[in-house]
Amino acid sequence: MAPLARDMGDFGPPFRWLPARREQIRAELDAMMFHVYGLDRDEVDYVLDTFTVMRKYDVRDHGEYRTKRLILEYYDLLASSIASGVGYVTPISPVPGDGPRHDESTRPEWMPGVE
Repeated sequence: MAPLARDMGDFGPPFRWLPARREQIRAELDAMMFHVYGLDRDEVDYVLDTFTVMRKYDVRDHGEYRTKRLILEYYDLLASSIASGVGYVTPISPVPGDGPRHDESTRPEWMPGVE
């Protein structure tokens, strides 16, 4: 992944793997794609209900279909932004792309650094 990151202009160390943060970013991206494809909220609700295995594991692990709730929350935030004509600002903090990274001192000696 490091060569791809460098090609995209990112020369920093890898981002830390933070499951809760990744879940938020993924839900926001999913909501954006539903808007890109022109689905209204009822259609998004229906599509998410077709993911029965995801629902099963979400309910088992979180007591709710959390993935659906998060995606619909971001969908609604985006819809409000679109309706108002005000640019969308992510509520995720720090914003995606500025998240916590691994310390360079944790790089194994055998792994090349960024030149």
